Amino acid sequence: MKTNKLLAYILFSAYSFIVNFSFFFLPLYLKTLHFQGTQIGVLMMLFAITAILFSFKIGILDDKYGSKTNLCLGFFLMIVFYAGLLLFKRFELYLLIFLLGGFGGSTLRVTLNSMFFKLVNPETKGKEIGIFNSLFLLFMALGMLLGSLLLQYIGYENVFKISIILFSVLFMISFKIATLNVSIFETKSYLKDLFRKEVFWFSVIILLFTSHWGAETTIYSLFLENRFSLSIPQIGLFMGIPILFLGISSYFFGVKNDDNLSNTKILILSVILSGTGLILFATVKNIYLAFLFRIIHEVGDGAFMVSSFVNIVKLFPNKRLGGNTGSMMVVMILGQSIGSYFFGFLSESYGYSIPLIIAGLFIFLPLFILTNSKKKESLTNN
Repeated sequence: MKTNKLLAYILFSAYSFIVNFSFFFLPLYLKTLHFQGTQIGVLMMLFAITAILFSFKIGILDDKYGSKTNLCLGFFLMIVFYAGLLLFKRFELYLLIFLLGGFGGSTLRVTLNSMFFKLVNPETKGKEIGIFNSLFLLFMALGMLLGSLLLQYIGYENVFKISIILFSVLFMISFKIATLNVSIFETKSYLKDLFRKEVFWFSVIILLFTSHWGAETTIYSLFLENRFSLSIPQIGLFMGIPILFLGISSYFFGVKNDDNLSNTKILILSVILSGTGLILFATVKNIYLAFLFRIIHEVGDGAFMVSSFVNIVKLFPNKRLGGNTGSMMVVMILGQSIGSYFFGFLSESYGYSIPLIIAGLFIFLPLFILTNSKKKESLTNN
């Protein structure tokens, strides 16, 4: 059990590090291939949409057979994804490549989250999940910073080659995962978990909030290039440093949750900070103010992430955490996918600032649920 917990920390952090060598810079790479804004939005949406189709089933397989098979498959598909980026340049072929990469990524995220959540100590779940998420975010930031430098000096193709090598190492490490107690449940057991009032409102909150993630994956790097004329290494610094605050926030609010600060209060604060930060970030013309507002936004996102993960552990039975974690991932990625396409489409007609402002306004919509006494009560009582 302790070995699996350690491997979950290592594999999730390493996955985050490698993917973020290049993921947030992919729109810039696709632009060099002369893809249009809508095409870029479609590809980023496809990367995410596989989670909508398969995350629930992936989670059930994790409950039924353990994590090893899922992890081996996920890392193998990430190798295929980066090999495809290296070998092909046509939009039609990229449709398939991004679907495979999205399936591999969603398999890894669902499986590693589920694997860790099942091993969390209920008494310190906030702190443990905060550490787990903070490490993921820390290595995301480090990946962005190192990746931006590598992209500047050795180019996209060499970065893709490095990613293939590193994912091959993780593929081999994943064979070390031990199979713990597994459980077999009928699908109706999971559906019964999901069709509860508190789960429904929690899902709506996630869907609305995560729509802005789609805007960020599709146009964030393009906005920085267009608004402030930043180079790739400068974009990496601008993106990476605020994510460090995302990780600190995740740990801080995880500990506060253990100290009896309610999830609802954390969610309300996260929405206010995230929405305000994103709108002001997209509005100001001064790069230093934009950087400050970006940090505020990331603090809000960190609070939202840890409170959401803690809520997942609280809402669902441990033996069905795989399938139910997959279901919540579906909701998260559905919000992100809708955002990728919608805000990518808007960017073609209105540029990059207005879509980000609208995405910030979407973040505030969960407040209508979180401040409604009856809906708030259903969330608080779990």
